[in-house]
Order: sequence, then C-alpha cells, then structure tokens
Amino acid sequence: MANQIIKGRDLMLFNNDGHSYAYATNHTLTITAETTDISSKDHGMWGGSEIARYTWEITSENLYTTEEYDALFTTMMAGDPITVRFGLKQTPADPSMNVADGNMALPYWTSQNTYYEGKVVITSLVANANNGENATFSITLTGNGSIKKTTPSSSVTAPVISGTTPFADTTSMTISGPQGASIYYTTDGSTPTSASTAYSAAVTLSATTTIKAIAIVGGVSSDVTTKIFTKNE
Repeated sequence: MANQIIKGRDLMLFNNDGHSYAYATNHTLTITAETTDISSKDHGMWGGSEIARYTWEITSENLYTTEEYDALFTTMMAGDPITVRFGLKQTPADPSMNVADGNMALPYWTSQNTYYEGKVVITSLVANANNGENATFSITLTGNGSIKKTTPSSSVTAPVISGTTPFADTTSMTISGPQGASIYYTTDGSTPTSASTAYSAAVTLSATTTIKAIAIVGGVSSDVTTKIFTKNE
C-alpha cells in the first residue's frame, strides 16, 4: 500500500477521553533530542555526539471560547499533569455535520485507536484579542515524561442489552457494559457513536424498537450490539 498523505485538518489534539479540543486551527508536536559532546582525538576533524535526553511539547492555536479557555486556565493553575493524545480523528457517523451549519455540539471529533500519548503540564496560555478579528488563544503543553505511540492491544467488550421481548404494553430496556465504560445507544436503528444518547438508567419502550449500543473506554469503541424489542399488536 502506498504511503498516504495526511491532511492537516485530520491530525488533531485530544484529551484523555479521546475528544478534540474545541475550535482548533493549528497543532504542532515537537520532539527534540538533546545531545552531549563526546568528541575525542580519535574523531579527527569531525565532532561526535550522543543523545542525552529527549524532550517534547505540543502547541495549539484555537478560536477563543469562554468555556474552553476557562477550563484550560483552571487546569494550568492547578499545576497537575494531564494526559493528551496527538493523532488522526475518526470519521463521524454523519460527515455532513459541521460547525458552519450550526452543529455546535462539542467535543465533536474523537481520536482513532492509534495515537501518540503522554502526560503534559500547561506552561503557556496566551489570549489574543485583535480589533476586527476573532479572539484566539494559544497554548503550550510541555511533556512530563515520555511520549509513546499507543495501539490498544485488547478490544472493548460489547455491551449487553436486556429486556423482555415480545411485550404486550411496555417493557423496560437496560444496557450493561464493561467497568469504566461509557455506553451510547440509538433507538432508530442507526449506528451509535459518542455523539449518540448516553445511557444512564433503564428506558421504558412502548413500541417496536431497534436498540443499538456501543461501549467506549479511553476513546476505544466496542462492536455494536443490536436487539429488537417487538410489541405484540
């Protein structure tokens, strides 16, 4: 397979839940190797070096929203390391949805299952408010330890949909999943995503309904579970 050229719009910065930071316009990941001079008489005219340590940082430029800036400000003031991901975004269930058409639900983009991940501290947060232009902010995330390429080695267990079917009047539908998972479901037969309805409690069904559900752990999604609840007519 030929190498695929990646478009800048598809390579993004994500939080530990696998959701993108809102309204970003540019991301940069820089990995630097610091060297030590090991030149000796044996090197002659040429110097010699060896890598002493690695450092890394991510910078991001974003359109300013109060919610996003305030959340990052709070994190920076706390001074605690946070986990971030740098990688490709997933294709949404409905690629036609976009901010320009008023689809403002965020975070919208989620990461694919393979990405670069590490802990960072926020070392710079700069707000820009130029007259006649959209307000923006830039952020610098400095690596705290290593950055690693992560490919999940195990899949997420698919959720279990329970409830009586067929049923006469109404039935109670419940969904269970692996520990720590977020569960999302649909009732119209469409494929669920992290933008679908989040499951939190039993749902009462009063008509024939197709339920589809997924479990997500750390941005990794399970296979889809499907169950049809049929009402006796």
